[in-house]
Amino acid sequence: MKLFVFALLFVLTATSRAGAEDAVAQLTFHVTDDFGNAVPGAPVWMSTAVGWRPGGTEYGHSELRKANGLTDTNGLVTLKLLCKTGEIRYSVFVPPADRLSEKTMPIGQQAYYIDLGGEQRFTNVVDSWWQPWNPMVDIELKKVLNPIPMYTKRVEFSGDNNIPAQDEPVGFDLLRGDWVAPHGKGEIPDIVFALHREPEQKAMRYWGTQPRPYTLYDVTLSLGFSNNGDGIQSVFVAPGMASALRTLRYAPATGYLTNLVKHVRNTEDSVPQSDKREDQNYFFRVRTQTNDDGSIVSALYGKISGDVDVAPGGRIRFTYYLNPTPNDRNMEFDPSKNLFTNLSPSEQVREP
Repeated sequence: MKLFVFALLFVLTATSRAGAEDAVAQLTFHVTDDFGNAVPGAPVWMSTAVGWRPGGTEYGHSELRKANGLTDTNGLVTLKLLCKTGEIRYSVFVPPADRLSEKTMPIGQQAYYIDLGGEQRFTNVVDSWWQPWNPMVDIELKKVLNPIPMYTKRVEFSGDNNIPAQDEPVGFDLLRGDWVAPHGKGEIPDIVFALHREPEQKAMRYWGTQPRPYTLYDVTLSLGFSNNGDGIQSVFVAPGMASALRTLRYAPATGYLTNLVKHVRNTEDSVPQSDKREDQNYFFRVRTQTNDDGSIVSALYGKISGDVDVAPGGRIRFTYYLNPTPNDRNMEFDPSKNLFTNLSPSEQVREP
């Protein structure tokens, strides 16, 4: 079947520099797999915004200038194009039958996860050439090696489905996807949530000479665990970029902390504050069993894609993956094999 090479390109805000003229931008891409081997034949795309044009959608569309090419036997390809803004987006993407929903792509005889690449920003123009001239950009494509069934779910606690108690610990069973009894059908408190909310208050803040009402709030969410050896640790990945398999292929064997605390607040003497990070992800370990000398003999590993999102009203959202096989740290999920079979559309997960 013929494969159509397609660019997955983000819409750029084309705010050209005042008086800037088109200049040549050149980049050399080095594409390797996650074992350090060169990937020949990888389709690399780059684009830059030309301007905003009417039509296409209700709001118009961004006109893009594009360049593409295939890597050589050393995994290298050099691309250039005329650029007005000094900003270049790049990606590696080959969707079968042009389906953007696909998260994997074939290159030669091997399947890889699509890579949304990143952005290169140039600093200045010298003799119609963007500087720095021809920088090397490394892209790591992750192989599709061993996708497995996992318990995977998007969770939102809000409104009638909010956390069932405040200012006291409430356990959540990851295998059941529910609160533990008496609040739900769960049996084992894998993660223990504790939510504290200060009473909201109304206040006035002046913008110039005009008073404007606003709400004071202070919310703290603590995540704890049930067993010695259970825990959580951070991993950071640039949002909206890089591989469809966002995190490392395997959860770490060590480095887990016993709790996580998230805050969101708006006080009279500060602007609204939140410790949410767009590049935040986590690995976790639960149901840990140890022997007499404290060594781990059995545990379940998983990951949280994105941050644990806490809103001023107490709403909590996160997406988790749990490998059900004891001591297996593989985090490569097969989206067609979710072990939860009765999820609503908003709870389903389609990313590996």
